[in-house]
Amino acid sequence: MHNLTIQGTNKTPIVDFNTNGELKIEGRSIPEDSFDFYMPLIEWVDEWMNNLPSTIKMTVKLEYINTSSSKVILDLFKRLDEIHLSQKADSEIIWLYDYDDDDSREEGQNFKSELSIPFTIKPF
Repeated sequence: MHNLTIQGTNKTPIVDFNTNGELKIEGRSIPEDSFDFYMPLIEWVDEWMNNLPSTIKMTVKLEYINTSSSKVILDLFKRLDEIHLSQKADSEIIWLYDYDDDDSREEGQNFKSELSIPFTIKPF
């Protein structure tokens, strides 16, 4: 299994998924087809679940996210939630938002309400 790195664009975020458990998504998420963009990430996590590290930390810092991205990111988060609930690894998600961006803060709160995994929401 290899790390997954995707360079960001003005419409898609930087992705840095490391097999050691450090997962990062940063930038803007307004791709033409969110499902198409995020499917490799979901597939990577599905494969990775067979050989997990002891600790998983996902950091998400999105300056903008569209509705279709939000739905697919929730699917990704739910996979991490499954790992957390199975107790296969100590897991957490950190949602970073711009201090002045109430919409992003609320988006993080919406995600958190859907999940059991420790989910920290904090400004950057």
